[in-house]
Amino acid sequence: LKWSPPSRFSTHYLNKDFTQQVGLMILQDIQLNQHPFQFYTRIAYIHTPSYDTRIYAYEQGLPNSFGLLSFFGKAIRIATVIDWKIHKNLQLSTKIGRIHYYDRKEIGSGTDVIASNHKTDLSLQLIYQNL
Repeated sequence: LKWSPPSRFSTHYLNKDFTQQVGLMILQDIQLNQHPFQFYTRIAYIHTPSYDTRIYAYEQGLPNSFGLLSFFGKAIRIATVIDWKIHKNLQLSTKIGRIHYYDRKEIGSGTDVIASNHKTDLSLQLIYQNL
């Protein structure tokens, strides 16, 4: 079990039109390498008063990919990536991420509205290398 460096703390301070707002995010990454599996998990706490104080965070994706996500509001996000080396030429990877908001009843806008306070993403990738 490998903990990444101590928890990361990000803030965003906004002083605009005589109002002051502070947004914050606390991140903790956990990794476990147990051949033939590799696990990566991130837990994030987000607390920002508005979209103007949103915070961006890099997030590991499936092999050869990543995400640069923006967060605002009051929420907790958990994301897990699992890599399974099935054979020397074959690898299966999956990522599941879930965010739960405490300050809203729907997520998104326009045609992308989700009538819920949580969202779950699931990705799968199968890699075959014949080199």
